[in-house]
Amino acid sequence: MKNNIPDIYFIDIETSPWLSLCYGTIWEPIVVKILKYTQILSMSYRKFGDKTTHHLAQNQFKSYKPGKLNDRQLLIEISKIINLVAKNGGYIVAHNGDSFDWKIIQERVIYHRLPPLPDISTLDTKKLIKSVSKLPSNKLTHTSVFLGNGTKLKHEGMDMFVGCMDGDPKSWATNEKYNNKDVDIMHDDFRDLMPYVKLPATFSRINTDEDYEINCSNLICLSTNLMKNGLRRAVNGWKQSYQCKDCGRYTTDTRIIKKENGNRT
Repeated sequence: MKNNIPDIYFIDIETSPWLSLCYGTIWEPIVVKILKYTQILSMSYRKFGDKTTHHLAQNQFKSYKPGKLNDRQLLIEISKIINLVAKNGGYIVAHNGDSFDWKIIQERVIYHRLPPLPDISTLDTKKLIKSVSKLPSNKLTHTSVFLGNGTKLKHEGMDMFVGCMDGDPKSWATNEKYNNKDVDIMHDDFRDLMPYVKLPATFSRINTDEDYEINCSNLICLSTNLMKNGLRRAVNGWKQSYQCKDCGRYTTDTRIIKKENGNRT
């Protein structure tokens, strides 16, 4: 038996570089003036469990003019998706998203003076795999290979992004494939990691009624098909530990069992 899994959306953005005036060398530039700030070129997204990955990009809108970037309309559409996920109590997942994707999106929302984004729960697959492993690199292309989910799409590097900035249709097409692939491998990495990572207690699904039923703490499982797996010590007694028969995840009940009942298993 499984409860309803919350809406979980995987997102990945692609951005243009800053344009600036510099002194110094290529390897050690001294930026003296920023001419243009980073813009969001595109965002791919996919709901957990869906087979289709969707793509939004500046060149999809009627207002787009090749060679002239303006991510305002794109940010409006991105905001709609985020608001929908937040309204349904869902989660936004991105690799290195807490440090990059989420901050860049908010930065551009502020730039365009759009309505503030809602408070929403985010999960970062880079942080998740770091919490349970010691890989030589936690970049998406390395973690996905380690987990057997393929690797990022190879492209021309910065030339592809410059091509998008210049309005080159082939560059935009390559960018879409690259953006979508990142979301697809992130989706599969998240699926494979969830039985092993420990999320904050707020993600537990526990019914505390008298006839309570505890759920697996794996966010994409939430099964009630659990078996008791011994006790864990607590300050005022014990807590019952369980293992999920569906995904294998271990879950500990928050309810305290008194010491005199500590022989329960």
